[in-house]
Amino acid sequence: MERITLRRASINDIDDIYKLIRKDDYSLNKLKLKYGTSNISYLIDNAVVSIVGIDNKTNQIIGFISVSLSPYKDYIKNKDWTVELYKHFEIKNCIPYNTMFLSCCVYDQNYSTDFLFYSLKQIYLFLPNLKYIGYLVPETHEIDKNLCSPVPPKSYNGCHLNKNNSSDESSHTNINTTTTTTTLKQRFFFNKCKGIRQKDDIHYSNSLWMCFRVDLVYILKIRKARVEDCDDLIPMFKQKNLMDDPDNIYYFSELLENNDENMNTIVGVVNDKIVGFMSMRSNIEYSSLFENFDLDMYETLFNDMYEVEIDEEILKNISLHDINNHLKKESQTTENKEKDKKDTTDSINSLTTSTNDNTNNNSDNNNDTTNQSVESIHDKSNSKVNIKEESNEVDTPSNNPVDELVEKQDEIKVEEEKKTEEDFPNDCTESIESTIDLKKMAYLSNAICINLFYIDECYSFYSNEFLKAAFNLYPDKEYCLISVPTKELYIPLFNNMSAVDYRENVNIRHSLYICHRESTLNIIQVRRGEEKDLKEIDKLICDMPEYNKLAHQLKMSILSMSNDTEINYKTVFYVAECLGMIVGFAILNRHSDPNALIEQFNIEKYCSKANHHFSKNDEFILSYIIMNPLYENKARYFLEEIMRLSDIECLIHTFNESFDFSTHKIITKEFVPIKRRKQIQYVDNKRDINTVANHLNYNISLITTNLLYEPKFTINTRIIVVGASDTGISFLETLIYKSHYLFNNLVLVSSKDTYKSKECPYAVDKMNYSVHDLKKMNIENYVQFINSTVNAINREDKTITLDNDEVIEYDYLIITTGLQFHPETLNKEFKELNGIFSGSEIESCIEFIDNISKSTDKNYVVYGNDIQAFPILKALINKVPAYQIHFVVPNFDKGIHHWFDNRSLEKRVLAYIKNLGVDVLLNYQLTSFEHYEKKLIDITLKSTINESFDSTTIFKIDGFFYVDKKTSDNHIFNAINDAYLVFDENLIIGSHFQTCDDYIFSAGPLTKYNYKYETLWNHSYYNSKEIGKKLALTLLPIFEGDEQAMKDIKREDEPLISFNDLVATRCLLPGDMMFFHFDRPYLYNQTKSFREKDKNYGRNLFIGNNKETTKPIEFFHIHMDTLGFIQSVTYVGKEDLFSENLLSLYGMHEKYLNRLVSRFDEGIIPDFKTFFNEPWAQPLFHDRFRAYMKRLRDDLMNPTTSSVPLLPLATSSSSNNNDNISSDEGEKPMEMTEILDKLYKYVVKKEIVPESERIKLYDSFDKSSDRKKIDNTVYRFLVESGFYNFP
Repeated sequence: MERITLRRASINDIDDIYKLIRKDDYSLNKLKLKYGTSNISYLIDNAVVSIVGIDNKTNQIIGFISVSLSPYKDYIKNKDWTVELYKHFEIKNCIPYNTMFLSCCVYDQNYSTDFLFYSLKQIYLFLPNLKYIGYLVPETHEIDKNLCSPVPPKSYNGCHLNKNNSSDESSHTNINTTTTTTTLKQRFFFNKCKGIRQKDDIHYSNSLWMCFRVDLVYILKIRKARVEDCDDLIPMFKQKNLMDDPDNIYYFSELLENNDENMNTIVGVVNDKIVGFMSMRSNIEYSSLFENFDLDMYETLFNDMYEVEIDEEILKNISLHDINNHLKKESQTTENKEKDKKDTTDSINSLTTSTNDNTNNNSDNNNDTTNQSVESIHDKSNSKVNIKEESNEVDTPSNNPVDELVEKQDEIKVEEEKKTEEDFPNDCTESIESTIDLKKMAYLSNAICINLFYIDECYSFYSNEFLKAAFNLYPDKEYCLISVPTKELYIPLFNNMSAVDYRENVNIRHSLYICHRESTLNIIQVRRGEEKDLKEIDKLICDMPEYNKLAHQLKMSILSMSNDTEINYKTVFYVAECLGMIVGFAILNRHSDPNALIEQFNIEKYCSKANHHFSKNDEFILSYIIMNPLYENKARYFLEEIMRLSDIECLIHTFNESFDFSTHKIITKEFVPIKRRKQIQYVDNKRDINTVANHLNYNISLITTNLLYEPKFTINTRIIVVGASDTGISFLETLIYKSHYLFNNLVLVSSKDTYKSKECPYAVDKMNYSVHDLKKMNIENYVQFINSTVNAINREDKTITLDNDEVIEYDYLIITTGLQFHPETLNKEFKELNGIFSGSEIESCIEFIDNISKSTDKNYVVYGNDIQAFPILKALINKVPAYQIHFVVPNFDKGIHHWFDNRSLEKRVLAYIKNLGVDVLLNYQLTSFEHYEKKLIDITLKSTINESFDSTTIFKIDGFFYVDKKTSDNHIFNAINDAYLVFDENLIIGSHFQTCDDYIFSAGPLTKYNYKYETLWNHSYYNSKEIGKKLALTLLPIFEGDEQAMKDIKREDEPLISFNDLVATRCLLPGDMMFFHFDRPYLYNQTKSFREKDKNYGRNLFIGNNKETTKPIEFFHIHMDTLGFIQSVTYVGKEDLFSENLLSLYGMHEKYLNRLVSRFDEGIIPDFKTFFNEPWAQPLFHDRFRAYMKRLRDDLMNPTTSSVPLLPLATSSSSNNNDNISSDEGEKPMEMTEILDKLYKYVVKKEIVPESERIKLYDSFDKSSDRKKIDNTVYRFLVESGFYNFP
């Protein structure tokens, strides 16, 4: 396959695919006649799989193919093709589970065989259950001759020419001689199906062609493993770096030789080559699984358990973990043989997807330890041996190395000679005490456990075949289990199993997956629900807390589906059946305002508005999907069938009400969470003449036909985030909204709610997240939230201890606590005094202020340099007389950043506050204080700039509000310090967020860079949301198991990550005013006055009255760089500013703002606030405005005559216009490339374009076809964004 490369088609390929269609004898009309549609955008959006082939030399698209769930809808009378096609064709084995249909196929004729062979083969590999690809075409149209050409052999390597040689014998010289089967009958890519003659002699107008999987893909054969398979297994494992110990060959030999009724090993063979291996056992210890995992719903799992009696002497000599080893020791022939097997078991642990411990039975001692591994890792009171999946070593509690495990028997003898309890490790002693009365151990007899599993990546789609083979080997077993360490990499086997939830308050670094025999070996059937189904469904939901609500919804669905019933709330439900039993159902309903969903959520990232016509009359809202836990692994196929039967390509779930556990689990796993779109603030909440819909108070997830078979990379890695700062929330948000990943073990530990401070209007807002964003971000559905404080970090055991002494294990720890105001920074006694408040606890501050009596004669002090002082001052002024308020600023230095980054404005605001009656003390610092009965009563202040000034004392203090220097929380500082992480005023990190511990990362204001970088920059100067996002993107490869990613971030020469997003601030000011500001990141000493000295500073535009001290301030400042791009905006004035809109101006050129500079210089902009509220400015604030402008700019800079316009162009009118041009002006207008060349010359020379030349260039552009294309782009943007009511 050297000539072409295949990949999934994207929306960016549309133009190139249209070019391909126009080649040779293809045309849009012919394509539509053959496939029912020529809309490539629709096919890419709605097809299950769309693939393009790319020539490796020219990098051009040479083929496009797409496959859908059903034939083109106009070609069949019934929505369900199984009814109609079965009636007219002999297709006995074709069912929706294994059959899909070709919806489009175009290709360059020179690549026909290569493209068809590899694209069809890739589709079969991508869809493991697919066996047939049908092609329904009207009989009046001929099928492409290449589609019915002979299929090359499966060993075809793409080195032969295509259609001309594909049937020649010489083209098949590379047929693999090891192929075990031959076909006498010639096979074709698509073979015509035989029709069935109807009794009424009515001729069917369509013909059906079928492509078969067996003609293109080797079929996997699974058999029992043999001893001689070691010759293939060992090299396979070594090639993947899974085996380093040369003695492992002996381990495998005995493993394969000693199969019995409890232990079995199987291999998967493709074309006589072993590509997969699985070992499994049937004796599973019960207690450790039951204690850690919620298995209550799998009732039959515990049927027919059996017990094994335990020798009382064994309990006295060994821990509970070793009970099984000693029970099985009797079956060993020699002690040396036992030791060798233990050693090889340890070294082979890297091969297994489940953790293995050491057992000693001939059949079980080598591998059969999944249940014991869970016990040994998670049961603290009963644990002696801890398996470390990272290093594949076995450590005893006394920290002995791996080689000492071989001498375990000698150690036991030494312990027996001492015969004292003190000689036992503490945990071992506790284990003995807890099991001294234990006489029996229970084992599951109704399940098998996968011990070792490996499959070649190229054949990973065959994973489910191993499960089927495992159940066939154990016909009396109903369940299959696999336990894996949380850091174990994703394996495709997980797709066919269900993850078992942990029990409450269980925090372990292991995951358990389970599947049932019936769901693995059988296929579910899906149909519309009927009234007779309610009785059986009632059995499925009778024990659910939501029973009443579900029962009511089902009854309403029955009424709604009845044609005789008129009902406003239309719903419908579908049922899933297996073996004649209903195993699940789903309830769908309509949405009253589909446009509101599209406008407020980024749905068009996955399905465009043009191709998905959401209608009020369609049931596309999935309210509930309930499935029997045994069949949850069939949920995706259930959803697929619902979409096929309802002819809906997109299902949406709204998190607007409480829903059941089953729905939550399936939605989380199968659906993709959708981010909210940035909403525009409109004057009077009206867009043009229409009222804008209110914010929807819920979030949504969706799934489309295109996403059905998008692989999701399951990551069980236990990631604990400490601190619900904007950085931490952004980190979690980035991980959650990665559609191709499913994180099962995300934990957020925080001492406060994630959005509590945002609800308080007096909190300073960095404008990363609004209250609405945080409440409806849907994080709680994907993250376990723990409201607590971290008191200790144990790096060796990889655990954290909370303030309630709960211990939580982690694989990776992310510290994003940030910094807070701590009054004890002034004096340690402040921590214990009443009446002292931290600005970080703004809710407590405002609550105290609200409860102040108006008749009080006490004083109130706001102390600090932070901007949080102003909202507190506003709250105080609204409650008590201003003369009782004292604003103390310890350091009002002109050489550093302060509140507004504008010295004159800061002085103007301070003067206004003074004019209100507030006592403002600049450059004063607290020197002493007095308290009585743990209550602060007065403070003494001293000037920091003039020692000759008398000290000032403030008496009768009722409230002291600290908003000065931010520091780290004492709890997290002590935890970091005690864990020996490098901390010097801040937590030291490297270039990529790494601390001195490979498993602990940190970001946000708590951190600063290692001194080797010699920089003053740290995360406190950057946008916290951007930091969190880049933290997630940096660590994502590490979570995937990419070892090279970890090595890269440790490199000494690795540069610092750059951050370029704006830094914004918004807060309330005294006097019914507000402050708003955004700018690019700057250091604390890079003040505005300092930057203005730079010759490349740019220009300031200012409108305001900042010189009047008695009136409320109106100040609006815009800064642009030398090229005219907006860098910052500062506003102080009334609280009616649409600040969310203005964030969109960052980095935007002033030309987009209706020639802002020209209008400002002409003096026709009296007020920037009113100027930006005008209707013309609304498109600038649209969240997709920049994307459209980028495309417009690309069209200008890369003019192409053959490019496909966004909207059809009238070619006749264009030619008429060209005739008029040449007759009127006597010369042909310049092409776009000529215009750009002339402009470039002026730019290089740094000259201004002469007026006459500018007019000439503009006139040429105005009459060019590119102008029309740009007009179409702008028009389409305005129409799709819905700003104006176009006719």
